[in-house]
Amino acid sequence: MNRDHPYVTASSIVPEARRLIRDTGASILPVVDEDSGRLLGVVNKFDLVLMASTRMSTKVTRVMSQATILLKPNEDVIQAAKRMIEYDVNFTPVVDDDNRYLGVFSLEDFIGWILDTDIDAVDSPLGLLMTSIELAARPWDPLGRIVQAMVSRRISSIPVIDYKGHILGVVSCHDLIARGSSRAWRHGAPKIIDFMTRPAITFLPTHPAFEAMQCIVTRRIARIFITDREKGRVVGQVSRRILAEAYLKVKRLA
Repeated sequence: MNRDHPYVTASSIVPEARRLIRDTGASILPVVDEDSGRLLGVVNKFDLVLMASTRMSTKVTRVMSQATILLKPNEDVIQAAKRMIEYDVNFTPVVDDDNRYLGVFSLEDFIGWILDTDIDAVDSPLGLLMTSIELAARPWDPLGRIVQAMVSRRISSIPVIDYKGHILGVVSCHDLIARGSSRAWRHGAPKIIDFMTRPAITFLPTHPAFEAMQCIVTRRIARIFITDREKGRVVGQVSRRILAEAYLKVKRLA
């Protein structure tokens, strides 16, 4: 559990939440009552990507949602990860018996735990674990269409590829929030190339899973794209969830 995970209070407004996500790289921000310390809800990065600038004075309580699941501080790490995978969440608040906010536990934390305690169990080549690319963009694609697709499908990062399938960069929700995507695509015709980060971090199908895990933890990224050795084309991806599931399956805990 990360006790230092950033949070906002019921009186906070959306620009504060955007700044925190931009500056810390957080994917969710717990919303906490100032007086009682109880958890009220969470603001997700997807909630903020499409928000128009006209709503920038909105309180975070107007855009927050309820956490899909909550964890307790004494919960077993493996059981917590299994619950998160079951409910398809990467980050979730930890609260005490009175619903007071304590911190956030993530699949990134779980992967870090694996690396610290059982790294030899995750040496499978990434080619056996990777999944297909869900969504990709071209450099000159209109930003608005791609952003809406990412938000509607809850995809936090996608590769930007050329016409041969070579990866040129990555566009993530954090990039979009940090660079003011909602303001840009509502007041012009920006392209993906203006918002992508490059170079992309890529691995080969032959790389062991623990190397991708180390990269995800140290670089704090949601997924890694896999390219073939011969032509450098994107052939798949691995995410925090895929790597966490792979460990559970190896240990026959899934």
